[in-house]
Amino acid sequence: ILSNILNTKIGSELFGFDEPEKKEIINNYQKVKNDINVNKSIILLCFSEYLLRRLVITNVRVTKERYGFEIFEALNTTGAPLTAIETFRAVVARYYDKYLQEEGGYERSDSKLIFDDIDEYLDRKKTTAQRTKESQQIVLSFAHLIRGEKISEKLDTQRISLEKWYKDIADDDEFTKSSYVKYLGEVAKFREKFWGKDELKKQLAGYNEREEILFHLDFLRDSKTTMVIPIILKFYLDFEQNNDFEKFSEACATIAAFVAIWRSFTSNTGAIDTALKVLMSGGSINGKKYPGFKIGKNLENKSKSIKELKLFLKSLLIKKKIKDKNT
Repeated sequence: ILSNILNTKIGSELFGFDEPEKKEIINNYQKVKNDINVNKSIILLCFSEYLLRRLVITNVRVTKERYGFEIFEALNTTGAPLTAIETFRAVVARYYDKYLQEEGGYERSDSKLIFDDIDEYLDRKKTTAQRTKESQQIVLSFAHLIRGEKISEKLDTQRISLEKWYKDIADDDEFTKSSYVKYLGEVAKFREKFWGKDELKKQLAGYNEREEILFHLDFLRDSKTTMVIPIILKFYLDFEQNNDFEKFSEACATIAAFVAIWRSFTSNTGAIDTALKVLMSGGSINGKKYPGFKIGKNLENKSKSIKELKLFLKSLLIKKKIKDKNT
């Protein structure tokens, strides 16, 4: 071991011994090589030399926390940049380890299992850029699903938003906090199952209207109208919870029809994402107020009917002057 250390480039640079000195040290070491204290001293010496001569510590001070994360992202060039989901995971872990330690903390929480599933899905992306992009899209859909809000794809904006929303929930409301993580996982699961061409073909086996639903979802994916994801996901969650397949099927058909009609009567996308954002956030359309399809920050708005969906979409078409209000 000592010979290997001394004969490496770093060993030579650290200790600065020439060849005769190296040989003398190695020969002397042979006489006491079984002495535990000698070996410990050599290890300590090597570590100390490395620490003092090869380690550089940079102390970065910032006036705002978000600046620190921006700098860290730029400096973290030896590995993949951290996504907003990864920094959010740390926030969730701190909460569980601080307030629910007796129940096993983060390591024994359902939230950890959900983050593990998200990581497993993202790790299947071929490149770091694809992984980062998919993480951004998950957070965007999550923001619309829960809050009805449009946020930026920028890392610091997504990180700050996820952390703020989570911390806004009372510390004693573990159900709502865990539900936030659950819905983040549901968005990732939906994108994995229904927004990937290969995986889409495997879904809904055994259901009579399977081919029709997959056709509609394939059309929406090809149209790159990602704003439909939180809308369809609302009805998919109803289907999973209440086994209401007919409602899910009709929701897919209704949304696909709306997108097809809108695209047919407008150039390019025709600001369809802006219109669908109103559907999620709620607002006034043609003088009538709509509550929106978002789940809500307090999880107060979990289910919607097909009738409500059709009325809302019809009002959007009328506002765009694609459909007469009397037809």
